[in-house]
Amino acid sequence: MYVAPDKMEFRVVFDGRLVDGFTHENVRNAFQERFGEASTCAVFGKSLAVIKKGLTQEQAELVKSRLARLGMDVTIEEVMPVGYGLSLVEEEGGQTIPAGGGQARRTAANDDDETDDATGFPGGHAVNDTYAIRDIEAAFTGPVELPAVPRQEVLRSWSAAALSLAIPFTYLLVALVGLRSFLWMLFGGRQALFSLVDPGYLSVGIYLLLLGAGGLFTLLLFKPFIARTASGPQPVTVEPAREQVLFAFVEEVAEAVGAPMPDDVLFDTGARVTTRSVNGPFAGEYTLTVGLPLIWSSDVRSLAGALAAEFGNLADPRCRRARLLGRRADDWLERRLRDRDNWDLAGERWSAYDLRALKFAGSMAGRGARLCRLLLERLADTAGRFLPPSARDGQADAERYALALVGGEQYARTKESFELIAALRRAAVGDLESALDAGRMVDNLPRMIAERAERLDANERARLLDAGNEEHADRRVSSSPGRQSARRTAEPEAGAVLHFDGPASGLVRDLDRLSKLATLQWYRAHDLDVAPDDLLPLEAFESEAESQRRATDSNHRYFGELSDLPMHLPLPGRALTEKISTGKLVAGLGNLKEKFRSVRVEAVGRRDRLYLQREYQRYYEQAAFWAEAGLPVEADTYRLKLATTDPKEMGGYLSEHRKSELALAEELRSVADLLGKRLGVGLELARRLDPGSADDVDLLCAAYEAVSATCVEARDLENSGLRLDLLIGFCDQAGNKPEQRRRLDAEVLRSLNIRERIRETCAAVRDPFRPEVTLDFALPDSPAAGSPDPREVLEDATETLRRLERLAFRLRGRMAELALAAEEHHGVL
Repeated sequence: MYVAPDKMEFRVVFDGRLVDGFTHENVRNAFQERFGEASTCAVFGKSLAVIKKGLTQEQAELVKSRLARLGMDVTIEEVMPVGYGLSLVEEEGGQTIPAGGGQARRTAANDDDETDDATGFPGGHAVNDTYAIRDIEAAFTGPVELPAVPRQEVLRSWSAAALSLAIPFTYLLVALVGLRSFLWMLFGGRQALFSLVDPGYLSVGIYLLLLGAGGLFTLLLFKPFIARTASGPQPVTVEPAREQVLFAFVEEVAEAVGAPMPDDVLFDTGARVTTRSVNGPFAGEYTLTVGLPLIWSSDVRSLAGALAAEFGNLADPRCRRARLLGRRADDWLERRLRDRDNWDLAGERWSAYDLRALKFAGSMAGRGARLCRLLLERLADTAGRFLPPSARDGQADAERYALALVGGEQYARTKESFELIAALRRAAVGDLESALDAGRMVDNLPRMIAERAERLDANERARLLDAGNEEHADRRVSSSPGRQSARRTAEPEAGAVLHFDGPASGLVRDLDRLSKLATLQWYRAHDLDVAPDDLLPLEAFESEAESQRRATDSNHRYFGELSDLPMHLPLPGRALTEKISTGKLVAGLGNLKEKFRSVRVEAVGRRDRLYLQREYQRYYEQAAFWAEAGLPVEADTYRLKLATTDPKEMGGYLSEHRKSELALAEELRSVADLLGKRLGVGLELARRLDPGSADDVDLLCAAYEAVSATCVEARDLENSGLRLDLLIGFCDQAGNKPEQRRRLDAEVLRSLNIRERIRETCAAVRDPFRPEVTLDFALPDSPAAGSPDPREVLEDATETLRRLERLAFRLRGRMAELALAAEEHHGVL
């Protein structure tokens, strides 16, 4: 196939040859001085390295000449662009890369075939330069030579496995005893009770109460075996044909330790290395799961130490099946103790309803869950007293392999670095969960953790390590160096078997792409229907996070306790402020700030009372709806006790609260006018300080006015969402009654119309943070055509309100930041 010359791509390759007159040491030092240590290890650590790719011929010639001055004799190779014809392998006779086996991986090593898949993350833009397999093989000087595991250790391993299995079986026995007791109560207890007392209303009521409590208790006892727990993020399977270097490395570590090669290698976003049996523990097959943050942040020897510690659990065939069996039982127990199941989620949903019956059901489900976990914890504590933790995990034996492979000093550094990565991951996951409320999702969690690790100073590292030593709740039973005993790592340096310097990222070809896939799986494990296009690039995510922090700080500094004042701040027109001299503006600004100080405390109280009136309205509207539907309503069901639950009287109370809200809003309007004038004057001074920023300030003001113009529609959308939630809940419980279904359809249409009016208002104004688009791009997309699902409409309405609120807060924060700078410049305190 013909490819146009202007479409052809070139790459620059270095195979170790040097320009005459240069020595290897001089060239390496010159390259490191210019490009850094990490790049030097990546280039000089393998026999064939791609320096640069995706270049034009002129660019490739320029790179070659610059590297020649450093002493590197590089070559330029033509590369078939993606989308043109067959790959080189296919053109040479249809040969394909073998899919498995150590020899096949070596034969196909460093192949540059780049494919795409259905995930949406292209492979052609995420290929990492990897080490040569022969260099990896040469780095291992031989197998680990260690004394055989004593017979006592083998017996302890099987004893630990038996104890781990005894926990679920003992719990099952308790549940069966509970079931037997309930059946006796159902069939034989009635006769025993009524033989003691005569049947009557009281005795029958006591019997039914005992029967109901016993049945509920028995059902809850079987909860760990019936309820489905969340499986967590699904790991990403690594393809042997694409990651030959990684598989060769894992195979070399396994051979050095004497453990069998894993059947599959998986990646996730965790900060640990774990193994898990497949097809049953007695089959002897297992998978290896590696946390991608470790690949991004550690070096090859650190990763090898972690793998050796994990493989050390499986090195001795006499202990292997026992430890896999115990690990499987421990995983089951940990999921039941730590993870929420579908019963827990149902209880939380019921508790969220403002209906006494559902709240009671949710409370009982929660208490039952706590009871089951308490019983399992007691059984686990009892089993743990019989054997020390080292015998349960096999860590003491496993650490010997890690120390022999990489040495004691290296393993001590590995332990500390992995502890640090684990602490950074906990903090990063917290940031991601907070960002979900703002609708922001990052595309590469492992890389974000690695970049944060690079930016840490010594004090911050020490603080995170101290915090990590106190928190172990989220760590699984594994051979991660963070779990190893300090006694072992303090041993003197041993003769290491592995000698290789370089970052662990050089082992993985598709590191960036696999990290994005693992991050996508992390979000999907949170019940989010996320596509790759929904994720923000890491740079944009961090930029928005920093922007949000700045907005929060500016709002609090400028408005104090009134940063969340629920109303528009009317800005004075620029035509008015630009006619006033700077001196008068500064003097007026001082007077406005003094007035604000005098009314601030009173305004805070009015704002709180306004929110209280709105909450009362929401509860009365809910109570009126349930009463109209014929369901019982009690006054103390809600957080705020209602004055009445009589449907005839609730309308009057609702009207009184609305009048109170309007009166408080009118009283607060003068405070809003005062803040608006102060903000407008500050922005005019900011324009004069930096005339080049005048257009940016005008964009901010126009956007703020547009968002403020949607306040009425936003309140209508909030009320419509409340009615939608009530109607959806009623239809779920009472069936699709025709009258309620018509009301639901009408409310769906009303909600959609309000959203469209909001979008129309925002579509006419540019986004000051992204001037290439309009403000409606910050709002969620409209539902698909046809008959939208009411729940989707409710979710879209809620998301629209959240984004509007966030946008207004960010706009106000940016304006406050500019106004604060102007006030500080002019000394207005």
